[in-house]
Amino acid sequence: MSITLHIDQTKDSIALQHYVELVKDSLQSTVTLQKSEAQGGPILKDGDKQLAGALTIARYLNRLVSSKSDFVEKNAVTREAPIATPYITQWVSFSQVETQTLPSKDVFDLIEQSISSSTYIVGNSISLADIFVYVYVHSLLKDFTPEQSNSYPNFVRWFNLIQHYEAYSEKFLPLIHFDQHQEEFKHREIMEPQVARAPKQPKDQAAKEQQPAKGKGKSKEQPKEQPKEQSQDKV
Repeated sequence: MSITLHIDQTKDSIALQHYVELVKDSLQSTVTLQKSEAQGGPILKDGDKQLAGALTIARYLNRLVSSKSDFVEKNAVTREAPIATPYITQWVSFSQVETQTLPSKDVFDLIEQSISSSTYIVGNSISLADIFVYVYVHSLLKDFTPEQSNSYPNFVRWFNLIQHYEAYSEKFLPLIHFDQHQEEFKHREIMEPQVARAPKQPKDQAAKEQQPAKGKGKSKEQPKEQPKEQSQDKV
């Protein structure tokens, strides 16, 4: 059985692509991604069934995940209960609405507080909440400053975790380098050859080596140039 997921350039479609990438090896059916020129959001077609809405589609795909898969034991994103929790639904709604309407500072503040004592937004492993929040806040980071990185350490830690998760994120969104200048410096430091320096010698030994041996190697002093006498004009 094959399922077709029609996707466009909307953020909901990008989030679903992330989700499908995570669970594709555990699905009992093959999901074919088909790009659509229309910008109406993702649409799933399974035979005579047609579903719209990112969260609805994700829940439908979740039912097709094999319970015998190792992925089920490792990630709560494939479990029906966590996906259906109101917390995940709330965060998906937050991603779709608040991240697009609130000032970016308020968005960062809310996420920073929510993950101050946890690794992921909901539960102990990656979920749809992480995927949707990651996709929707990605565009807010184009002007993210080093000062903001210091002000939101939990947010930066969480974002880096999600964007490098299973190396899937870079397929759909470019990586954000919060410490790009620092990484470039480290790269130059590694690539540039290091000049070897002689070990420091004790002061007494160094002073002895600098002094010439008696009777040997004495430099002849050059005669000092005598100042010329000024000639006096005869009166």
